[in-house]
Amino acid sequence: MSSKISYLGKVAVITGAASGIGRGIAEHCAKVGMKIVLADIEKKPLFAIETLLRNKGCEVISVLTDVSKENDIKKLADITFDKFGCVHFLFNNAGVGVGGAAWETSIAQWNWIIDVNLKGVIYGIKYFIPRMLNQDEECFVVNTASLAGLTTGAGLAPYIVTKHAVVSLTETLFHDLAIKKSKIKTAVYCPVIVNTRIMDSLRNAPENIKIEIKNVELTDEQRQTEDYMRHVLTQGMTIEQSSACLFKELEMGKFYILTHPGCKSMVETRFKDILNDHVPTLPSIPE
Repeated sequence: MSSKISYLGKVAVITGAASGIGRGIAEHCAKVGMKIVLADIEKKPLFAIETLLRNKGCEVISVLTDVSKENDIKKLADITFDKFGCVHFLFNNAGVGVGGAAWETSIAQWNWIIDVNLKGVIYGIKYFIPRMLNQDEECFVVNTASLAGLTTGAGLAPYIVTKHAVVSLTETLFHDLAIKKSKIKTAVYCPVIVNTRIMDSLRNAPENIKIEIKNVELTDEQRQTEDYMRHVLTQGMTIEQSSACLFKELEMGKFYILTHPGCKSMVETRFKDILNDHVPTLPSIPE
């Protein structure tokens, strides 16, 4: 069921806003008249999108942010509430891609992708939601996961594990907020293939990981897989299409937001109370 969402003058915070899906979300937010806080680790692209949106008449600020660092997210929240006094849409979107089998991925790479893909969302929830609860008005928290958060496959262990965690975290958040009868609505965005630079995530990796990867010689099979994935991404939906799909599904009250109808079956066996918008109850404890 569709419901009218008021956007004009509302405040949106977007992590990973300088490129890819995050940039698409930012441009859509500007188009519907929202005030925007852009957060990203890449300084030049971040300030470029800020300038672009401001020139279009949008009220926007940018905050250089490494979502893997707790203090950066705390600072992002402080700056946002100091500037605008409230947040109506929180898009925990920033993410990176690391491939490989579970035993082949170094601990350093595991730590990095967990810090960005999972802890970045955790920090966003930790430092924004308490203040959003105090607003006592309709708000939205949208966490970007992936189709990889609803399925499994070979060669992408770190990415798949963190995206499954984001899906589960968002489901748990739904329950916690429902029990509190909060006006905050939640959704998890699980796109399939979007034409982004996810394959170039190492550009933002810590130096030790860049050096580590540089010293690893890929097999012919690994090179072929990487080339194939890059080709597949170029055939994916645009960031404009991605953001349009996201907001359309959000307005329909969807919790699991998918970009392709054929993937619907992947969520039909998950939590029925979320799919049916039921308020959860605490389980009874056996005597």
